[in-house]
Amino acid sequence: MKFLQKYILFPKRFGFYPYFWLIWIIFPITSLWPFDTAHKLVTAGLLAIFIWGYRNGYSVTKSLPIWIYGQYLLCVILTVTDAWVYLTLFTAWEIGSLPISKPKFRQYLIGYYVTLGACLLWLAIQVQSNFFSWESSSGVGGGIVMILFELFSPLAAKSISNSYRRREELRAQNSRYADVIKRGERERIARDLHDTLGQSFSTITIKAELASKPLEKKPEQVASELKKLQQPRETTCNWFGKL
Repeated sequence: MKFLQKYILFPKRFGFYPYFWLIWIIFPITSLWPFDTAHKLVTAGLLAIFIWGYRNGYSVTKSLPIWIYGQYLLCVILTVTDAWVYLTLFTAWEIGSLPISKPKFRQYLIGYYVTLGACLLWLAIQVQSNFFSWESSSGVGGGIVMILFELFSPLAAKSISNSYRRREELRAQNSRYADVIKRGERERIARDLHDTLGQSFSTITIKAELASKPLEKKPEQVASELKKLQQPRETTCNWFGKL
């Protein structure tokens, strides 16, 4: 289990989100199947390395630049060899989701746009790629939507990530406030209990002394004094009952 958590599974704090994008890996894999040529085998190996870098990119460590820029490089290579420009979306949503500083995010964002620009430029040069040589308005519209989606994906991912992070921070803050209120209420009840018990014991002590005085001279008054002595006890019991 530790091996899976360390080398295979994504960090738990990202939830199911990173796995969602892995679903789309099925498209390049199916385009390579069957792996019956050297080109397909090499491409499959590069794709596996890309997935490995994508997984490790969610671990914010000192090696993070290696995984992010490694994905950029593989995106360019696989775009040149197989026109897989959509692989940039994996890294786009990854860098937008990472809990990193604004300067670091801007650095990765610039690298992303440079990578995306290089990939689109290469595809534009390839007249036979069918990327900029659509024959219908629907193809042109779909390509423009795809480009816009790639352009704004890292910004959208960052906005969603910040919103989720602020919500979690607010929830944690409310939980701390609730703990402080509960602790203050317990302390208040403890003070009230201490003061009430102290007052009750003082009253009992005084009345016990008063009840002992007529014991020799007026024994008949002892019963009434003892009855008065029970009143603080009944009051204290009633107070406890209300709690």
